[in-house]
Amino acid sequence: MKEIWKKAADNQKGDTLSGARKAGGRNKWFLASVLAGILVLLWGAVWYWSRQGLGTETEGGEGALDLFARMPDIFYFSSGAGGWATELYLEDEGSFSGLFHSWESGEKYPGGTFYLCEFRGRFSAPEQKGEFLCSLRLESLEYDTPGKVEIEDRTRYITAGPLGLEDVEEMLVFLPGYPTEDLPEAVFDWIRGAREFWDGARPEKLPFYVLYNDSTQEAFYSETQQ
Repeated sequence: MKEIWKKAADNQKGDTLSGARKAGGRNKWFLASVLAGILVLLWGAVWYWSRQGLGTETEGGEGALDLFARMPDIFYFSSGAGGWATELYLEDEGSFSGLFHSWESGEKYPGGTFYLCEFRGRFSAPEQKGEFLCSLRLESLEYDTPGKVEIEDRTRYITAGPLGLEDVEEMLVFLPGYPTEDLPEAVFDWIRGAREFWDGARPEKLPFYVLYNDSTQEAFYSETQQ
């Protein structure tokens, strides 16, 4: 913002001084007043267009370009029942890594069977959809081929897919402050493990970030705002 202002001011100053030389003999205090007025107008124009979504500010006060930096580092995907979960670790520039893990017991393998998937990928730049709503697209996602089996110390390990990130076309980002009455009903199936939603509680506004895959109706949540 400051760079835009400075560049515009420098250009305008050059034009103004050039005109002053041609006119010859203008009062320096008059020129300073004119220049100050121009700078005020330029600042107002930059501020106005930034508020229209053409700058870094969005309607909800979240900067679209630095949304990732504002979001928490860890998101969780789990039903709250059973021994499985997917953890997503988000980086400031939109790249991420994560781990899906699940375990089940069995007589043949006393140590049980682990299903594991380590993954990494990248989200696109956020697109503003509303005051407390953005969308992301999955640009890349890498993980090992599912179904590989290893047995060690009477424990079985099987590679799996990144549960919660499969078949992603668009990921909606519900920001803190989003009215819970407007959330898709399927979201509540995945965030009831958060303490704010225990025992069927529903605060009026979302207290944390949610990543929602509308095509599969699955959601990650952050538990904390930051």
